[in-house]
Amino acid sequence: MSDTVDGLRVLGPRVLVEIEPLPEKSSGGIFMLEDDRRRKQDSITSGHFKARGETAFENMCSKKNIPASGSFVHFVKYAGKEIEHKGKVYRVMNDEDICSCVDEEKDNE
Repeated sequence: MSDTVDGLRVLGPRVLVEIEPLPEKSSGGIFMLEDDRRRKQDSITSGHFKARGETAFENMCSKKNIPASGSFVHFVKYAGKEIEHKGKVYRVMNDEDICSCVDEEKDNE
């Protein structure tokens, strides 16, 4: 069964990644044009993994490498379709577009 996030369900071999929306101002305090913001938003290549469809990662050799919900992942540039849902920005993409997953550091006690 596929995962659901705020009523948004991912279908098939696709995954849902939440990306951070770009601020309206640059770090220098200059307002960015909407076209420039859109271009930069489209080229973002990382975000937080939120959900997967029922057949996502089915062809992986090792199931232990599947990202957990909330994991920080990197994906190929311009991957998937950007959608806005309940005030958040997501990218729906094929599972194979995820390149890497950043594991949280564990304390060595």
